[in-house]
Amino acid sequence: MTSPRLPEGRSHSSDTPRKGILRSALLKISPGQLILMTLFMVTALVVIAIRYLPWWLLLAIVLGIGVLLRYGIPFVLKQLLMLPFKAKGKALEGATIQVHSIKPAPFPSAKDSEQSYWDAEDLARYQEMDWYFLDVSIAPPLNQSERFRLWEPGELLLIPASVKGNSLESLECDEVAIHDYRVFDGAFKADAQGKYEGARRLLLHLGAKSEVKQLVFRYYLERFGEFDLRI
Repeated sequence: MTSPRLPEGRSHSSDTPRKGILRSALLKISPGQLILMTLFMVTALVVIAIRYLPWWLLLAIVLGIGVLLRYGIPFVLKQLLMLPFKAKGKALEGATIQVHSIKPAPFPSAKDSEQSYWDAEDLARYQEMDWYFLDVSIAPPLNQSERFRLWEPGELLLIPASVKGNSLESLECDEVAIHDYRVFDGAFKADAQGKYEGARRLLLHLGAKSEVKQLVFRYYLERFGEFDLRI
């Protein structure tokens, strides 16, 4: 993959490579390593404080460390864990859709091998849904970053448009399900490639509870392509 090109007459700022190196380093740090590094730093600070600082300042530091452990570390861990999701989602940041058709579809076939993974709760949930075939084209923006071009149809989600935000928690949705999909290549076929660059036409076999009529696509933390499910 080629590196991004800048227009003539411009150059990278001195902060650009530093930010790239920092992001790369953070992505390589596991949660366990981060915890060990934090404990080491906290231990070192406590030793220094006990030896050189007055008791009242030591007490203030202990209270500060307590607040940090209670609120700061979970926040930092969550932000680090979200970095890979943010990076992968960039491939469809600002994507647009074209809905070609929405048609009623049957309940997923009992011959489908995926049903072997359903438990009683899944089956009950899917039986409460109305099922559709959605013929849709998804197009990433033309000014897409060269670093994030490939996207995977199998990682697409649909959620009710009423669900706001782009957090990991907002991905948990029991009201909509994509059971299967096909990729258009002269005809709709099973996905043999997995990752694609640029626009792609898909046929989704989806289910939605009857009260859900407005849907929106989610690709990791990116939200795009709201549409009306009513036929």
